[in-house]
Amino acid sequence: MNIKNISSQISTGIIVGLSAMVYAISHGALLFSGSASIFVSIGMTASLITAVICAIGSCFFKEKTFNMGTDTSTVSVMVGALLVTESLPTSQGMAQATLLLILLTVSLISSLIFYLFARLNLANHVRFVPFSVMAGFLASTGWLMCSGALMIISGISLSVSGVQNFLTNPSRPELLAGCVVAATLLVLKKKLSTAILIPLIIVFFTLATSFFLNSSHCIGQEGICSPNTWRFSSVSKSSWIPFWQLDFINVNLETLIQALPSILVVSFVGVMSILLAVASLELSYKKEFDLNQALRVHAGSSIISGLFGGYLGIISTGRTTLNKADGGVISNIVVALICLFMLMGGGEVLMLIPRAALGGVILFLGIAMLKNWVWDQRKFLNRGELAAIAIILIVVANSGYLTGFGVGVVLACIAFVIACGKSPLTSLRTDLSLFSSSVVRHERQRKIINECGAQSRVFKLIGYIFFGSASNIELIFQEIERQNIENILLDFSDVIGIDRSAIGVFHRILRRDKLSRVNFYFVYSAGNKDIVRSIAPYPGSGPIVSFYSNLDAGLEAMEEAILEKNKYVGAAVDCFDFFENIDEQKIVIECCELKSFEVGQVLCKQGDSSSEIYFLKNGSLEIITEVNGAEVRLSKLGDGAMVGEMAFYSGDKRSATIRAKAPSKVYVLDNQSLLRLREWRPELANKLDIFVIKKLANALIRVNKLIAGQ
Repeated sequence: MNIKNISSQISTGIIVGLSAMVYAISHGALLFSGSASIFVSIGMTASLITAVICAIGSCFFKEKTFNMGTDTSTVSVMVGALLVTESLPTSQGMAQATLLLILLTVSLISSLIFYLFARLNLANHVRFVPFSVMAGFLASTGWLMCSGALMIISGISLSVSGVQNFLTNPSRPELLAGCVVAATLLVLKKKLSTAILIPLIIVFFTLATSFFLNSSHCIGQEGICSPNTWRFSSVSKSSWIPFWQLDFINVNLETLIQALPSILVVSFVGVMSILLAVASLELSYKKEFDLNQALRVHAGSSIISGLFGGYLGIISTGRTTLNKADGGVISNIVVALICLFMLMGGGEVLMLIPRAALGGVILFLGIAMLKNWVWDQRKFLNRGELAAIAIILIVVANSGYLTGFGVGVVLACIAFVIACGKSPLTSLRTDLSLFSSSVVRHERQRKIINECGAQSRVFKLIGYIFFGSASNIELIFQEIERQNIENILLDFSDVIGIDRSAIGVFHRILRRDKLSRVNFYFVYSAGNKDIVRSIAPYPGSGPIVSFYSNLDAGLEAMEEAILEKNKYVGAAVDCFDFFENIDEQKIVIECCELKSFEVGQVLCKQGDSSSEIYFLKNGSLEIITEVNGAEVRLSKLGDGAMVGEMAFYSGDKRSATIRAKAPSKVYVLDNQSLLRLREWRPELANKLDIFVIKKLANALIRVNKLIAGQ
């Protein structure tokens, strides 16, 4: 690291640090507003402690330019909504102890939840929450910020009682000043970064307020010129209260217990806020980040911050973006030092900042969140999704965040049911004329299977099957009932779960008379074996259901059923019956060498030169390949099958190993013998060539049809 890089990080750290300091004191004022405003000095100190510890904790991210603390993305605003309550104890000492313990509890519980999500690798799963529900939560946060901002400025909240309070006394110059601060920020943010703009606006309005209060117009005047109207008053003397100095004896346990459900909501939305912030930064950085590692860093920083008198902090997308170009570990340390310097300055310095300035900043941030998560989303979301956002916002505004969270969960469940009900239940719908097992059969057997395969359907199911999927299940079986179907294979291997209600739907459908003559083949995976087996109807109450541990085994069983019905299982088949008469067959056989192979004996190995083609007289062979050191069976061969023709004709090396699965007798035709046949009886060699070409063409046609049918 050179001097230029160090100086760049220091200058970046100063800009980011000033922004972090302003956000910290703004959120501190929000935390202890309303009936808790007498403790505003403690709130600001707690916020600065949070900023210091989180800035240091940011050095532990894998991406060193990340910056944590208090920001628009932090759930401290929700903590503020949690603390602004009318049920605070009347005793000042009891109220202070209760509020501080609630702050500590929020930090400890949130840290635990962050850590558990990371430990259980659940970070990616949280992203399955519908976007509209998450947008509703964030829009509600913006509403709460606006309400808290008005409480800071003039003690008026965004509620019915707040409006009534305003109407009884509409002359509120401090409220007008706060709105001017917010409007100024909204107008100028397009021309200047908010990280620089916000400190400038606060300094300007602080100087303007001091000039106004000290002017000749205000000397000896009350009302509009009262310092209590413009500045925080009745500040608690003690501003730093770490964990070990908490007055646990004075804590009101009833208030703490009442707050626990809301604390859990704050913790959950904290996880969502972290993941949403990191996901948005992935777009900016154009790379993916380890979400679980981000949760672990947040867990550690929040618990330390809580023990030292702060609260949980969350990664700031704004300051991280500022820090991205030239920031790093040094810039984060500079941020911590700036906030620490402000912290050491004492509460008296903080009290010089007007209520209107801090409240105006928070009002600006709240309006920005409302615009981002309500107004701007109209361009991207449909009416139903916008309605979900509006419903959550209205419920939070009227009944509180906890009720709004419950409504959001219900809406998420409804969205899940609707989405799953509309999504396809099958990833593959085909039949045996297009989709065969890996068994390589005699061409005559293959022809029978192709001709009868349309009456044997294959369905590969996906996802989670529950009561919302019942309509899709009905459609599958209605299709079966309308046609002359003999065999049905349902592949459940990619199904992640089956609800008991869906099992009841299967049982009801399988009892239908039209399905009693259909043979069913169910394929399961290791994870859903028991529940798939429970789908089968009771003996005598429905069709026969057979179970298989893999798709290939089920397909092979269906093919055997077709051959048995058409009297081809066990029937004699010959390797060379594509020739017109027995004499031609004998000539070709004379060119071959008949070899016997025992179980496990190898005919050729993967990578060998291709100088032979094999015709299986009787027995069973398997084609296997090696993937990552493990054997994988590609296909199985029965009586009369031909194998090895592709490499034999192309001259390439063997792409797989051919091994005897049962005692087998095989005709082996090598290159030299085929050359002699071409010289002696060229018409027979041509017939062999045509047979190979037809076989490869038919295989290609089946593949094309299968792809077109998916």
